[in-house]
Amino acid sequence: MYSYRRQPEGVSRKTRDILILVICVLVVLNALQLFNYQTTMSRSVALRETLVARVRQDIVSARSIAPQLSRSGGSNTRRWLSQTRQYLYGITQLNELTETIFGGGQKLVPQSAVDAAIAAVDSCEALEQEGVAFDTPMNELWKQLDTLQAAADALN
Repeated sequence: MYSYRRQPEGVSRKTRDILILVICVLVVLNALQLFNYQTTMSRSVALRETLVARVRQDIVSARSIAPQLSRSGGSNTRRWLSQTRQYLYGITQLNELTETIFGGGQKLVPQSAVDAAIAAVDSCEALEQEGVAFDTPMNELWKQLDTLQAAADALN
């Protein structure tokens, strides 16, 4: 006669305990990954808000200087133009930083408007050195600063 061993029904207790342990570890790892993702996202959002605030500040500063250009003369004009250029350069750097961090060609404000404003400042400086009135480049500078202000206001 053959002796038959009774086959256990289902999974052994040891195997079941191991499966429960593996599932618990996976749940904990998933929770840690979710926490890490949320922390990273909140830091990313905070960084973007900081960059947006800085761009807005630079635009407001450049716009506050522009009216003084038409009222000033000589050495003050050079100083105001150089300060306007510094703010525009700062906006360019923030655009590049944003693109590097967030990728995908993302920029805070249109770089073409920043470049056009810098070109207008260049024209103002050239005409100022010649001693000629620079109303046309000044109007172009105002137009580009208005464009930048509208783009900055549209940022979230």
